[in-house]
Amino acid sequence: MKSFIRNLTPRGEVFLVFAVWIGLGIITRNIMGHLMPGAALHGEFSNLGMVAVTIYQLLLALVFLYIGRIRGWSFASFGFQISWKWTGLGVLLFVPAKLLYVLRRMIVSPNTAGLLDGRITLPIIIISSIMFGICEELMEVGYIIKVTEKYGMWSAVFISALIRAVIHTYQGPAGMACAFVIGVTFGLVYWQLRQLWPLIVAHILIDIIGDLQYAHQAA
Repeated sequence: MKSFIRNLTPRGEVFLVFAVWIGLGIITRNIMGHLMPGAALHGEFSNLGMVAVTIYQLLLALVFLYIGRIRGWSFASFGFQISWKWTGLGVLLFVPAKLLYVLRRMIVSPNTAGLLDGRITLPIIIISSIMFGICEELMEVGYIIKVTEKYGMWSAVFISALIRAVIHTYQGPAGMACAFVIGVTFGLVYWQLRQLWPLIVAHILIDIIGDLQYAHQAA
């Protein structure tokens, strides 16, 4: 397996990453569906459901890092410099992104009837938000832009944003539109700075605040 991964062409590497990305999601959904009935990914909004999606993200991250280690990626090149400067920028990015979701809720009320079936505790919200923030920005922005940058800024940013929107199809057209706009914004910021930490901070804050709002409705 190691030699197979090591000898892949750049295009083959991309196909492998996407196969794992999509395939592992399907496999995990089925496994969690049997081991944790009612905890389908992006389904029940409860501790059980959030544990399921967190486990999925962790598995995805481990496989992604394993492939990267064999391929000789320099993960420092993705931009993981943690500083007050980049953290502050992340908070600034969070504000317009959150306002976009607030505007979406004002125009189109999301259907949460299927989500609000259980309670969720703050530690689970924080842990899952951190995992989602790191994994999604690493893959949807860091990796995608890295492998598409040869096509130019706008092409790389568009592909990254489009993938983000497709991944959020479960949120409906309005949610996909918001994800796309945020994806373009995050992609442009990353292209200029080559730092993932501001995006991760903004993503974590978006998820924490959003999950707390859902938890309040479920209470």
